[in-house]
Amino acid sequence: MHNNPNLGQKEIKKYKLFEAYCRLCSHQNWQVRKSCCSLLPTISSKTPSQVKKKDIVSIYNSFLSDESVEVQIEAKCIIGPLVHSYYPDSEVPAVMLDYIIDLCPSPLGTLRHPAVVLERLAYCFPAIVLAFGKDNWSKLNTPFQRMVKLPNLEITKPIAYGMHEIARIISPSSCTIDLYPIILEMLRGPKELKLGILSNLHI
Repeated sequence: MHNNPNLGQKEIKKYKLFEAYCRLCSHQNWQVRKSCCSLLPTISSKTPSQVKKKDIVSIYNSFLSDESVEVQIEAKCIIGPLVHSYYPDSEVPAVMLDYIIDLCPSPLGTLRHPAVVLERLAYCFPAIVLAFGKDNWSKLNTPFQRMVKLPNLEITKPIAYGMHEIARIISPSSCTIDLYPIILEMLRGPKELKLGILSNLHI
């Protein structure tokens, strides 16, 4: 690709750097692979749509199935920033939504992944909703409802502080049906959640 005469020098340089990054993604040292995984959202945000469609998901899948548990956990932790890296120029692959649903608790509230994964996911949830758009809220609402019911302030606190951002994105009817009951419950809950809701009521 970098030998294409239609590519400028800047594009050729970027592509060579991307090739070097891809080679490091399969490095024998798991710490190098983990570092590459951490960088994937940044790499994705700098790459054109056709590269996102072809390569980014493939690279992400390789991290999810890595032999190192540390790399796997890091891959699950970066899904929020990775999804947001598609906004606003590219459509987020549908498989990313499947991954998010898989990361969330079971219908019974059982954690299927380390708590740190859900903490990072909760922090990024407004950005995830923004990237997928309000038309996909009905699908995102299921994992959202499961997360807000968890008795873990490290997960529910960032959701409380980001509630107003989600409300800006989704439809008014969805706000009334899906968010309003949660807001009322949080206002009756721990002070950390109350503060998160009340601090953004003016926005």
